[in-house]
Amino acid sequence: MGKFLQKTNIIRDYLEDIEELPAPRMFWPKEIWGLYAEQLEEFKDAENRDSAVQCLNHLVTNALEHMPDCFQYMDKVIAPSVFAFCAIPQVMAIATLAECYNNPAVFTGVVKIRRGLSARLAMETKDMASFAAWTMHFAQEIAAKVKPNKDPNAQKTLAAIEKIEDVAASKMLELGVTRRTHGPKVAGLESNVKAVTIQANEEPIPVGVRIVLWLIFFGYFCYAWQVGRVRVSLGVDESYNGRTTVEHFNKALALLFLMFFTYIGITGKKW
Repeated sequence: MGKFLQKTNIIRDYLEDIEELPAPRMFWPKEIWGLYAEQLEEFKDAENRDSAVQCLNHLVTNALEHMPDCFQYMDKVIAPSVFAFCAIPQVMAIATLAECYNNPAVFTGVVKIRRGLSARLAMETKDMASFAAWTMHFAQEIAAKVKPNKDPNAQKTLAAIEKIEDVAASKMLELGVTRRTHGPKVAGLESNVKAVTIQANEEPIPVGVRIVLWLIFFGYFCYAWQVGRVRVSLGVDESYNGRTTVEHFNKALALLFLMFFTYIGITGKKW
């Protein structure tokens, strides 16, 4: 989480740091910016704007890769006040990355999120559901800005965003949030949650559960149809036949259940 927040600040403050007096502060990692320029100061020049933006997008992608780890950290935070204290800076950070991504203004000034948005994030980010919803919202904002034909890191960016969306949708599913009730109205969020729900429902019933269910209703079948000495073993008089109507109903019901759970036992599908 700390790396994610620190990288976001470093990305946003490029111009302020590079123009620091008496000497520039250079926090952008050379192993990344060195792929796009010989000197970090070159990104200030308008003629290098394309390579500068490509480097910027590379750095944003690198920061986004920490977001799934942030969810793991937040899972361990229990106290609501501490959760909000940790979650709000992270949501503001990914909002800042959404503003910075593919934005040449980073090299001409300081890019910040609007004050109204900052206030809304501070007020609404208070639990895992809102944290996941806002995170997905800004991840999708970044995805909408990706230009595969111009950005050499486009596929890596989309892969990082996909991981964030998967984690966020999974958290909302765990919380039973199947509709947008927290954060912004995010296009596609319901479909993502629905997709996760469908995937969960398509997982087969464990084999052990299937076996137990089948044995229970096989026993009921044997009782209803008087197979072997099942009734005697249960303490029922062997000569007792009960009411004819009830017996016929039990036999039909037992046969239906046995057929149904035989099907479930073979396919493992949930009903």
